Amino acid sequence: MNNTPRHRAIQLGIQLGEHAAKNNLTQEQVAEKCGFAQGTISRVFAGKYPAKSEILCAIAEAVGCEIQIVKGSETGEKI
Repeated sequence: MNNTPRHRAIQLGIQLGEHAAKNNLTQEQVAEKCGFAQGTISRVFAGKYPAKSEILCAIAEAVGCEIQIVKGSETGEKI
């Protein structure tokens, strides 16, 4: 399994897109809430763009999620 930071950012973007869809939020609504272009949101949700943390955090807030950083996948220790 690919576990690079790039891959994790892409996976997180896809998960945020799934969460937005479950909450009936369109890409346009998410873009308006977080202040990024709809095209950026589209690429993040489609996994075509490994977004920077600022973008991912803004999207998470817009769709009603919280991003947690977990230290070490084995321990699950939150930092």
